[in-house]
Amino acid sequence: MKNTIITLATVSVLAVSANAQVLNGDFEANTGSPTSWITGGGAVNDPLVYAHNGVVPASGGVGNALDLGPSGSATGNGGYAEQTISVAAGSYVLSFDYIGELSNAGVTFDVDLTGVSTFSDSITTASRYSTYTTLVNVASSGNLTLRFTETAKSGINAVIDNVSFTAVPEPSSTALLGLGALGLLARRKR
Repeated sequence: MKNTIITLATVSVLAVSANAQVLNGDFEANTGSPTSWITGGGAVNDPLVYAHNGVVPASGGVGNALDLGPSGSATGNGGYAEQTISVAAGSYVLSFDYIGELSNAGVTFDVDLTGVSTFSDSITTASRYSTYTTLVNVASSGNLTLRFTETAKSGINAVIDNVSFTAVPEPSSTALLGLGALGLLARRKR
């Protein structure tokens, strides 16, 4: 029984350790320059984190969010924010919330993944927060760089919040954990 529990605990830890982790994806660590993110490219200002306000709303109306071009009405002010994460081969879900400053629709920005896998999409904001979710398949272990780039450069900028990149459990791992739990229950009833 003790060996079975130790085996299940080990399998659980291995399944969880396959998760890639975006650091400070909710941007709650600080305001100003975002902790754990590399920013640049802004003609006036690089992307900055702001506490929820009328210009830069946070998802859910509380906390912080990242403004990809935080210089008000200046055109050409959009920049980029990126983070490199280590991943194992497998499937992942990329998810984040987005909106335009002042809840404006029609602001465009790009999201890209480069490294051991590539992915790119251009997104246009709506007047309310939207959640972007997509499945990304990674063929081999290594590093991925997740990058958000302001493309509109119109003076109204994109705002992002709650960025995550999470491993999808393999069906075989989930089945193995389920079988192990059933085995423990059967053994316990004896």
